Amino acid sequence: MKNKKILLVSLFFIIAVAIVFILTTENALEAYFVHKENKVQNLSSAEINVNITELNETNNYVLKPNDEVKKCPIVSNSSDIDIYARAQVFVPIAKINYIDNNENIISPNEEIELILYEYNLGQGWEKVTDDGFFEIVQDRAGNKYKAYTYKYTENGKEKLIKAGEQINTPVFDKIRAINYLDMEKPINFKLIVKAVAVQSLDEKTPNEMWTYYINQNGSKISEVD
Repeated sequence: MKNKKILLVSLFFIIAVAIVFILTTENALEAYFVHKENKVQNLSSAEINVNITELNETNNYVLKPNDEVKKCPIVSNSSDIDIYARAQVFVPIAKINYIDNNENIISPNEEIELILYEYNLGQGWEKVTDDGFFEIVQDRAGNKYKAYTYKYTENGKEKLIKAGEQINTPVFDKIRAINYLDMEKPINFKLIVKAVAVQSLDEKTPNEMWTYYINQNGSKISEVD
C-alpha cells in the first residue's frame, strides 16, 4: 500500500476525506482538514472512486465550548461505474469534565466516556443499524471513537449513486462541541468522516453487495489512523 494522495487498497474498500478537529487547553477548538483520496479495484476490474468534499473548508477558526461550526461533507462518485456509498463518522469520546444543561459541573466516573461533538444528520441520511456498522474503535495513539455508518435513502431504498453523481445533501451541516471544561494537558481530538463504497450489480441488492464488502475486508468499520 502506498501512502500517497491516491492509494490502491483492498477490494471494495475506500476511504475519502478526513475532517479533523483539535481540542486545546485554551478552552477553544481549532479546526483544520486533512484530505485523503483512495482508489480500489472491484469484481469487474474497474476502479471505484468515492470522495467526500467539504463545502465550508475554512481553516484557522476557533470553536469554544458549546459553539457550533458549519461543516457540510458531501459524498460523490467520481468513478465510471454506479456504486453504493456510505459515510462513516468517527466521533471522539473521552473522560472529561463538562457542564450539563442545569449548569452543574459533571465529572464522569471511570466507566463513562463522553461524546465530544454533536451533529444533525442531513435529510435522507439514515443510521445503518446492522450489527458491526457502529462500534467503539481506537486509533494508533489509543484515542477512542464511536464509529457510526450512514446511508442515503430515496423512496425508502438505499440510493444507487450513478457514475459522476454526487449526493447534494450533506451528511450533516454543522458540528457543536459539548460544554467542556479546561483540561490539565493538551489532548488532540479528531472528528473523522470517511466514505466506503461497493460497486452495484443488476442482480444484487445493496445488502448483498455490502456482504461482499464485509467478507473482503473482515470488518464493517474502516480503520482510523
